[in-house]
Amino acid sequence: MELDHNSKTFVTFLLAGMLLLAVGEVYIIFGGPSRSSAISTAGTVAGAASSSAPTAATYAPSSVLLPVGGQVDHVDGSTIVIKDSGTGRPARLDASNASVVRFGNLKDPTTREAEMNAFHEHSNELMRDPIKNHDELQRLVAPSIYVEQQLSVSDIAAGDFVTALTEKQNSDGSFVVDKIVVSAPPASSAAAQ
Repeated sequence: MELDHNSKTFVTFLLAGMLLLAVGEVYIIFGGPSRSSAISTAGTVAGAASSSAPTAATYAPSSVLLPVGGQVDHVDGSTIVIKDSGTGRPARLDASNASVVRFGNLKDPTTREAEMNAFHEHSNELMRDPIKNHDELQRLVAPSIYVEQQLSVSDIAAGDFVTALTEKQNSDGSFVVDKIVVSAPPASSAAAQ
């Protein structure tokens, strides 16, 4: 079944929304600005014996993947400048170590089910020791339901819409990006240009 442009755009935004919800759930469950009092800001379980040697209760600083998205203004080497759809301001994405993909057709049901089963097994294994696996749990993202076409930063053009999963901001204000999903502009934006 072939989808028209509006349907493809809708499905792309629906998928991006689902991805944002998944990242949000992980953020709420394992972190957020009001981290549970059971975990102190020093990165250890409250009440754990303090010593200079790291323990199993010590974890790496938070590296939650947060979404940033918008329309590409221009690309300069491995830096992508977008108009952030959340703030309306320009945002610079440092994509020097990012994977770049474009969603293709839906994966067949057997493949999707196998990938989700593997994802659930992996996440359940990580949850056996959430303190030890804290950093990896923060970065856990469910597999896409779409076939992902691998791209490079040079394939991104002005006018494309991107959703980027970011880890942190550099001192220059640019976002360090882990993964970028490229999509065509919505039909209403394309018509306006």
